[in-house]
Amino acid sequence: MILSGDRRKAGKVTRRGRKPAAAKVESAVAPAKAPRAAKSASEPTLSALESAKKLIDATGGVANAKAALDALAKLLGTN
Repeated sequence: MILSGDRRKAGKVTRRGRKPAAAKVESAVAPAKAPRAAKSASEPTLSALESAKKLIDATGGVANAKAALDALAKLLGTN
């Protein structure tokens, strides 16, 4: 950048580009956010929802499908 000698001598030199990062002050720094949790196992996937819909249709309703799943859980010993 070309400046006249008067401006350069007066210390009025401007620089282009990004300004340097300010020094971090501990009190001004925002607290770190907790990492985002991955999808939990309790959230059903699309394929699981489609399978549940097929089960409901095959058993004749939500109540019947729930009863069938409860019976299966008893047989498997997970309740």
